[in-house]
Amino acid sequence: MNETNNPSHKPLITPKFAWRVAFVVAILLLVTLVIHLGGKYFSGSIVKAGHTDDLQRYSIIMGENRLNVSANAIRFDSQRRNGVADGVKLYLSWPEMAGYSEATKDKFNSIDANSSLIFIDIGYSKDQVDMSSRFEPIYRNFIQGAPNAGPNGLVFYKMSPQSSYSGEILYMENITKERPYVIKCLQNSPGETANSAGCQRDINFGQGLRLTYRFSEARIAQWRDIEEQILLFAQQMLK
Repeated sequence: MNETNNPSHKPLITPKFAWRVAFVVAILLLVTLVIHLGGKYFSGSIVKAGHTDDLQRYSIIMGENRLNVSANAIRFDSQRRNGVADGVKLYLSWPEMAGYSEATKDKFNSIDANSSLIFIDIGYSKDQVDMSSRFEPIYRNFIQGAPNAGPNGLVFYKMSPQSSYSGEILYMENITKERPYVIKCLQNSPGETANSAGCQRDINFGQGLRLTYRFSEARIAQWRDIEEQILLFAQQMLK
């Protein structure tokens, strides 16, 4: 009797079955690898929370201006691109005046009152009247009482609660000149935690652009250094 024709003597594992098993195992290994790599990627993305340490430079065109900005200084991924834009939002660590990096990640992930971040919004200027030009024609009409002594050459005024500036205080350079330093800060109630970016100032720069920057009131005594570095940063963007 021919044993090869006897079903009881057929091999338990045929070459066709072995190939199928190998194929399934390969698929499972591939899926496992994708999950592993994907997990590492997405966990890193969650930790960065939208930040990037990419140093690629983007050329952002706003009117007659071409801004040169590194990716890690641009807050939102949707704005990290070359070309025409209506505005751009940036953030920098202080005092480094640099975008996100592994070395400064703790500063970028902190939102407490002692925040070391400076937030910058760049848009078109509707007029040439920036904050230093508004004190006499606008702000003076809404200040309440006499000036109070502030830090490092500043005085501050409380703003009228009946005005649109209610809940704010106005710091001003304590010197008589055409364009004094002026900045608004949110007024904190007793026991209330200060805002991590509660002070705001704007300046005009370039061709018809306005730069608005915000930082924690905990840094107000450093106003001279911050202003100087902001002006330098604005000039460097236009190069």
